[in-house]
Amino acid sequence: MLLKGFHFNAFYVLSWPQYKLLVEKKIDLEKIDALNAAIAHYFCSDQDISAIKAMGANVVRIKMDLWNIEKSPFVYSAESLRHLDQLIEHFGRQGVYVILSLHAAGQNAFPINDVYGHVLWKDEQMQKRVVAFWQALAKRYRDNVFIAGFDVLNEPQPWQEKDEPLDKMRAHLFQYYEKIVSAVRLHDQRRIVILEFGLDRQQRDILVGGVTSDKNIMTSLHFYLPRVFTKQGLGGFATGQRYPGEYKKEWWDKNKLKETLLSDLKSVEVTKHPFYVGEFGASIQDAQTKKDAYQWTRDIIDIMRDANVHWTYFCYKTAFMPSRALCEPDSQAASFIQNTVNALAREPQQDIQSLVDKNKGSLSSDHFHCDAQLSDILIEAFK
Repeated sequence: MLLKGFHFNAFYVLSWPQYKLLVEKKIDLEKIDALNAAIAHYFCSDQDISAIKAMGANVVRIKMDLWNIEKSPFVYSAESLRHLDQLIEHFGRQGVYVILSLHAAGQNAFPINDVYGHVLWKDEQMQKRVVAFWQALAKRYRDNVFIAGFDVLNEPQPWQEKDEPLDKMRAHLFQYYEKIVSAVRLHDQRRIVILEFGLDRQQRDILVGGVTSDKNIMTSLHFYLPRVFTKQGLGGFATGQRYPGEYKKEWWDKNKLKETLLSDLKSVEVTKHPFYVGEFGASIQDAQTKKDAYQWTRDIIDIMRDANVHWTYFCYKTAFMPSRALCEPDSQAASFIQNTVNALAREPQQDIQSLVDKNKGSLSSDHFHCDAQLSDILIEAFK
């Protein structure tokens, strides 16, 4: 079966700054996790899961940050784990598999890792914590039939020093992956473990660092090329970019997309295993670029279909603007989480469920706009 679906940040909807604010107010950590679970219940509703299934998707990639579950080194939140159990169950009962994907864990220099810093590759204790985390999840979910795989590290940048040579970066990544796979296999011999390509600044030469002997491996990358087009309007990227178009003296069209993606599939590190594009998508900022973004999306989906590649579109739904999401919030929905966090920070003794239920309508489908044309493209692709 070919896995095709969405990335969806449906598990922990509180951001690190929101979480940190509540911690600084000395609110109990389990209560903060309970607040997250209560909000997430409405952000990822049964209606959302049914809609994803009705579109034809068979998998969702669920983002986790280490701090969502690990509250101090090697100590895990019972509340967050219960919430994760329920989320997996809700998707699974609707016939949608789940890929668990670890994001903030000190593996890269992106803002999402501000909580830890880019420390994973030089901090042995941090590596032990991340390995132990995956070992704990492997034990907890070893008999769970709804989990399609463990995406063990999102977008790793495996260097200890700024100008490390490629062979050292490959070694850092591969040694880490071998530790993770061994930890998972202590409890689960069959689970697919997804190994993402290392990010070598602007290149992809790291791949997964080496050839693993484990049989239940899937290799993976994220496809956002050319970045100045797919990320326009996001994170400081200029708007008004076109596709097809010329970027850095190269003409980017469907042929260029195909050449680029297929070149990533040629290494023996990749050819031994199924391949998965865990994220792809193009920013839609205005009427001019909308048509181009739709064409880029059709082109890359066609290429992945012909190459028998598994994929998850980034993303189904978001609580902030702007984004590349299929469904985006209006101002009321976008402000709901922050307003709820602020309310709890002001009055920490409030009952969590009552607080969330008071304005839960802000997260109803009426407050999200889903792009009809993009939806049609994805529905066709899911067939």
